[in-house]
Amino acid sequence: MNWKSFALGFLSGVAVISGISHWVSRPRDVTASWPDDDNKKGMKMLTPWITNSRVAKLGAFAAFVPSDPQKAEAILHPMKSGFPKVIINADSTPSISFMDSKNRIISVRFNLATGEFKSYDYSPSFVGGISYVDGNLDGAYDLRIGPGSSLAVNYKNNWQPVIRKDKKRYVEADGVLREIEMKDFAWSFLHPQ
Repeated sequence: MNWKSFALGFLSGVAVISGISHWVSRPRDVTASWPDDDNKKGMKMLTPWITNSRVAKLGAFAAFVPSDPQKAEAILHPMKSGFPKVIINADSTPSISFMDSKNRIISVRFNLATGEFKSYDYSPSFVGGISYVDGNLDGAYDLRIGPGSSLAVNYKNNWQPVIRKDKKRYVEADGVLREIEMKDFAWSFLHPQ
């Protein structure tokens, strides 16, 4: 056998396989072939980068990652049933979220340095745009986000709307308008009594 022919054939095979691999894993809009439904809208709202992402097979999951290497996010999508989806975000507030077939989402935020949970939230319908947040892990929701940009806090087991005035936030507590502060999805009175 001629070694030059073998080496040339081997290198050509590697080049073809590398080219096919590069073509398959190129960034693209993976939602282009999806039906135009709530699932597609929800995924675009949750992860806008999905329209320019890379895809790979990871066991029983399709793994989607942003084409931008600066974004530390991923979606694991079961290939057979499609649900539940696992969404991993390791940017400013690391979190792991699970979305079921009814567009309900449970998310857990955690402190990357200590490995401790910080808060969790639940959305009965991601497309509906309402979420409930337990910011201190006491088992009771403290904050309601939505619909739209509205906020409400749980004060004495009642949802009180957050009132924005002069770039500050207030809530009516016991008939008195009191200023509150929001930090890490938790709220507290700015001036405790």
